Amino acid sequence: WTPLHFAVDAGRTAVVDLLLTKGADKHARTSIGQSAYNVAEDDDDRTMMAWLAARGFDRGPAQFPELTAPYLGQKPPGKQSEVFAPGLVSGRYQLHSNVVFSPDGKEAIWSRMDRRAMISRLVDGRWTYPRTARFGDVALEDSPFYHPDGTRLYDMAQRPFPGGRDTQKENIWAWDKSPDGWTNPRPLDPGVNDLPQHWQFSVDRAGNLYFTMTVADSLGGGDVYESRLVAGRYQKPTNLGAPISSAAGEGSPFVSPDGRFLLFSRDGDIHVSFRDEEGRWGRPVALGGTVNTAANEILPQVTPDGKFLFFLRPWKAYWVDASVIQDARRRETR
Repeated sequence: WTPLHFAVDAGRTAVVDLLLTKGADKHARTSIGQSAYNVAEDDDDRTMMAWLAARGFDRGPAQFPELTAPYLGQKPPGKQSEVFAPGLVSGRYQLHSNVVFSPDGKEAIWSRMDRRAMISRLVDGRWTYPRTARFGDVALEDSPFYHPDGTRLYDMAQRPFPGGRDTQKENIWAWDKSPDGWTNPRPLDPGVNDLPQHWQFSVDRAGNLYFTMTVADSLGGGDVYESRLVAGRYQKPTNLGAPISSAAGEGSPFVSPDGRFLLFSRDGDIHVSFRDEEGRWGRPVALGGTVNTAANEILPQVTPDGKFLFFLRPWKAYWVDASVIQDARRRETR
């Protein structure tokens, strides 16, 4: 990214003019092939687009690089965590939710700090230029999450309920997979959405939901909750209790598809707890130093193939070999 692109992003025409007088190249492109006009176009900033066009900026399409390998063409990390897709996912916009991949590996979605969800698809062997994730006339919003079987997509959104009722809060929604893509977002059952949840949630293969309450109340705010899916309906959420929930406060839970381990953030570190054969959660263990630093790690996600752990470190996406989770389990049993 050049100062010119950041100035365009901010919409400061006077700053752009100043940079041009200092010799900034109006034809410069970012590492993912965006011109200044493309930046304004991506933000749907019509005023800036017209301003740039009037000054002769290139209005051609972004020259997106050819990315063909899995995970947006990025080189896989080892046990040392690395920034994921710099300039592409971890770029000019800080992230508000982690990047997630569909179980078939052909979609990648992430949410920016402005709550705009972006999507790239693997089409004919190449990843597409990221666009706003809009399905039909409805935009995906925050904290996207795929059901492990790939038939459902979830998000956290403050959109009006069917019938026009606006709850004035975030709610969890489910999208169904159709031959034409994702469609018909609908809010989850009131037993879940009547509660003040926020940010990352997850579901296991059976559809059981894990989320965090965000305000203190009689149910114990700031703890991790589970709502089981029974006969197609979500049951009254229950607090997981000790040793998961604690006075420290927990957030951004991720449950493995088989429901055998749970990742979550506590005191700025990512912890993992494993469930035993009787269904009891074990003592949480902080992941190793390659993940947890002094930088406040949050929003853990494991890729559908189980190979990589993603997390946010303000406010970029990082990834690391998922074997660090089992390394933590070995420390738990010592």
